Amino acid sequence: MSDTSHAAFFGNAEHTFRLAPELIPELERVTGAGIGVLFQRVGAFAFHHADLVEVIRLGLIGGG
Repeated sequence: MSDTSHAAFFGNAEHTFRLAPELIPELERVTGAGIGVLFQRVGAFAFHHADLVEVIRLGLIGGG
């Protein structure tokens, strides 16, 4: 499997973001939507603020 991590400056330092496959069920649970629906919401600019907060939070957890 290819590396899907992304390093970026966030807050006060550079952090690694990675939405690990094992975190996707947690993302679906807290947002109340499947990963496909979340992907469609973002693509259509119809996402909720909480969706982005959870993607970032879980991306930071997955990135270590």
